[in-house]
Amino acid sequence: MFANLDMRTIYLVFAVLSITQALLMFYVRQVHYNSSFVAAWARGNGLVAAGLCLVLLSNFISPGLLLTLSYMLIVWGNMHIAFGVAMISGKQPKLRLGTVLCAAVMIIYAIGYLSGMEERGRIVLFVLASSIYSGYLIYCCVGAKRDELRGGLLLVALMGCAYLASLFIHLIGVYVSNLNNPLENSIWHSGSMIVTMILSFAQSIMLIVITGHRLQLELQRQATHDPLTNLLNRRALATLAERDIARSNRRGNLISVLMIDADFFKNINDSFGHPTGDAVLKAIANKIQSGLRIEDVLARYGGEEFLVMLPDTGLKHACEVAERIRNGIANIALPELPEGRRFTVSIGVAEREGVHQSFDELVNKADQALYLAKKNGRNRVVANTPFEADAITEPMHNVHRPKAALA
Repeated sequence: MFANLDMRTIYLVFAVLSITQALLMFYVRQVHYNSSFVAAWARGNGLVAAGLCLVLLSNFISPGLLLTLSYMLIVWGNMHIAFGVAMISGKQPKLRLGTVLCAAVMIIYAIGYLSGMEERGRIVLFVLASSIYSGYLIYCCVGAKRDELRGGLLLVALMGCAYLASLFIHLIGVYVSNLNNPLENSIWHSGSMIVTMILSFAQSIMLIVITGHRLQLELQRQATHDPLTNLLNRRALATLAERDIARSNRRGNLISVLMIDADFFKNINDSFGHPTGDAVLKAIANKIQSGLRIEDVLARYGGEEFLVMLPDTGLKHACEVAERIRNGIANIALPELPEGRRFTVSIGVAEREGVHQSFDELVNKADQALYLAKKNGRNRVVANTPFEADAITEPMHNVHRPKAALA
């Protein structure tokens, strides 16, 4: 069946499909304006299409030169496609190494053209170079850092494996059929080209689907997370709070809340600039997160305020957690600040009282405690409701700000 197909027709169809893929990718790039990986795929498919067009012209104008240039362009295109996949998988593409390899292949092709390299030599070099880029593509897909995209990327990896197989089938066919012109008809050649064409188009469609899914996930994340600290925002907090309050009502579990506020934060912004203020907020967020359990909920509540919801936690334990957080933040040495400078936080703690108390009421109690912590000198933990273990509360009420703290 494949042997009767004209290779010019196959190359023409492949070139048209590659141009279509490039145009689709450029369109997707316009829609997803921040998608550098889509731009890489568009460039890659465009280069592959240009290389295929040169193959079609090789019977009319300087075959050796055009075929050499066509292989160069296709290898270059494969590099861009592989790098685009690396970007969407969450890996940093090896741009310098990949570019050096591509340049080396082009130099070898140029030397081969000048020394009269045969078609089989050009194909061997093409298969070796394309195998490296395809192998890198497969590696990036299998080792993707984003679990939510892993399923689609594994399909792309399978297509990459099939493409590798078709490359080596094509290489075998070159020697079996004694092929010296890519436009000569051969069951090995035509079969591998058709398989490659189908895989290339299917891979592009799959990558577009993955891009759409990634955009949807990013929009969902932007709706629920704070872009600076990467913590939950107030809207997402309300949703999780509703869930935990309902669970507490069913099971009778305790819930405590910490309201955390950066001390003298305006002074930090005014004295050292907003980038330093942003660094302080991120450092506070990271330190709080490091001291919490998986089931605890941390959100940026607004400005320099953070809120921690502690399920299954009473007031005494919540105060202990708050004190660890306060002490840890007070000892952070931030590179953006002058040596010896520190920043602190004040924390208000409250425990939910009964099934009739809403989350907003619980937060209001913690906010009242935070107000007292600020009023009584900052850099301290204050609990809204007293409990029996006064030995723990007293030191927290009498914490003094370090001399190096910002004022």
